[in-house]
Amino acid sequence: MSEGAVETGPLARLLGGSEDGAAAQEIRQLWDQGRRPAARLAARCAELTRLAAQAPDQGLPPDWVGGANLGSGTGLARVETARGPLLHILQVKDERILHYGIIAPTEWNFHPQGAFITDVTGLQAPDREAARHLAEGLALSLDPCVEWSLTWDEGGEAPRGGRHA
Repeated sequence: MSEGAVETGPLARLLGGSEDGAAAQEIRQLWDQGRRPAARLAARCAELTRLAAQAPDQGLPPDWVGGANLGSGTGLARVETARGPLLHILQVKDERILHYGIIAPTEWNFHPQGAFITDVTGLQAPDREAARHLAEGLALSLDPCVEWSLTWDEGGEAPRGGRHA
């Protein structure tokens, strides 16, 4: 994976973890071959399969939910979601909310230095329509949580990011 803004979600959890089963090895192989959308989809399926096989009372893995008191009436909460970690920060003073912020997984994956830009930069395709198709597949493999669109730079040579709420 690239340095800078990191990819989030099932693939990042799998590649960053210690899973070493056959599915994890196949997913790592897909990633190493540059088959990003296939690796992401396979990781999502593997994670769902693993979670579905757990006993119903087992709940989520314990490290999927967390929070911290940051002092001065400020708290941070994190929960792992299907797309990756969702962060909330809240500051309260005199029973009033002074600040509230949220960082969604899509903001990491579609950051100017994130997974989408890393994957789409230098994308090889025989023509513009094929490039659009490949870029859209890469975007969808990251499961954006908002409406998005693909635009081209003025020269028409390369895709230029998407739109986020």
